[in-house]
Amino acid sequence: VVYTVFKETDYAASLTSGGLADSGLAKAWQAATRAAKGQVALTDFSAYKPSYGAPAAFMSAPVFDGEERIGTLVVQVSQEQLNKLMTSNQQWTNIGLGDTGESLLVGADGLTRSESRLLLDSPQTFLQQVAETGLQPDKTLAAIKARQASSGYLKIQSSALQQALQGKSGLVQEKDYLGRDAIIAYAPVNILGQKWVIFLQMDK
Repeated sequence: VVYTVFKETDYAASLTSGGLADSGLAKAWQAATRAAKGQVALTDFSAYKPSYGAPAAFMSAPVFDGEERIGTLVVQVSQEQLNKLMTSNQQWTNIGLGDTGESLLVGADGLTRSESRLLLDSPQTFLQQVAETGLQPDKTLAAIKARQASSGYLKIQSSALQQALQGKSGLVQEKDYLGRDAIIAYAPVNILGQKWVIFLQMDK
């Protein structure tokens, strides 16, 4: 890495050996080395050590001088900006989602890529309700509590998720990740090869 804006510990680090060899940044660089001129690659969100373990995704593209490949440009995708988008900057009521409605982005692994509304509104209530469901292991609850963030840790177990991963869209009534009876609209989201699912849900 020959330049970074934030000068974190990835500055001047190797992406082929050492602690970053299996990182999202390394995967983004590897994808760009296989990409043609003008192509953009996207890695999924995963814990990124130089950013204190916060989930990070990366977009990358090869840099050419004429026909000669001379390097790679990588942009770290902001989790904060993603959450602003998915939560409408936490203006849920103003956009018609009432007291309980929210949108979530979920990965193919079932882990959320955006934050829970209840966690942002009331972290203690969120942790209590998640614990009461018994759906999340203790280590997940501990990680969420330590980071005060659910994205990348909270596992969604839902028939809606399975349907969306098969490319289907629809509307179901079922228990949500907090054990509440909910109405859930779902659809697949495919961006640059990443297969995610978008949920829009509200307490029944």
